[in-house]
Amino acid sequence: MDWQNQLITVYLTSCKFFSQLSPYIFFKISPNSNPLFTDEETVTIYIFGILNELKNIKSIFKFTKNFLSEWFPNLPSYEGFLFRLNNLNHLFPELSKFLLQNKKFKLNSDSTKPFVLIDSLPIILAKGSCT
Repeated sequence: MDWQNQLITVYLTSCKFFSQLSPYIFFKISPNSNPLFTDEETVTIYIFGILNELKNIKSIFKFTKNFLSEWFPNLPSYEGFLFRLNNLNHLFPELSKFLLQNKKFKLNSDSTKPFVLIDSLPIILAKGSCT
């Protein structure tokens, strides 16, 4: 599959995922119900970057800005993209479940084991002051 077809497939899968979400799982609390840059585009860019072995969000954003700007003309600043992606973080377990149920990819492990999504780099934030 060439990269254009891959990008289109990821986008259509993302749109299908968002269209089937329950309002109990995902509810937009924004006065801007029709943003220029959508959540579907945000997820598409992130997944496309991962599929193309880009290592972090900044490299995914730079790649998109430099090479896919015609595909995403309303791409916000890096900070705006990061904000949108971080606000969507709670959807990734549901997205993983959706991809598995719709056979978008297969697991090599025993199917009796549960599928678990974990953060590869958890960061502990400390509260309190230094004295």
